[in-house]
Amino acid sequence: MNKDSIFNFYIFSQFMKLDNNGMKEIKEDAFFGMPSLEELSLVGNKIKEIDENGFGGLVALDTIYLQNNDLETLRSDIFRASVISIL
Repeated sequence: MNKDSIFNFYIFSQFMKLDNNGMKEIKEDAFFGMPSLEELSLVGNKIKEIDENGFGGLVALDTIYLQNNDLETLRSDIFRASVISIL
């Protein structure tokens, strides 16, 4: 792994719950190093912006929970590497 990510040690995780953490944005490759992640919960944060490659490297991601955030719109290309359900 050549990118800096706090999740580099979770390469086999399939589910991650980061609810109610006060996150305000998802930066480029924020979850890099987690190729097995299938489900991600970001409920109840303060996310206003997701970088166009914020979920880069999440090739197995199929479900993401974004309820109760401050998002007004989602770019259509932020999930281009995944077949995903946004809940």
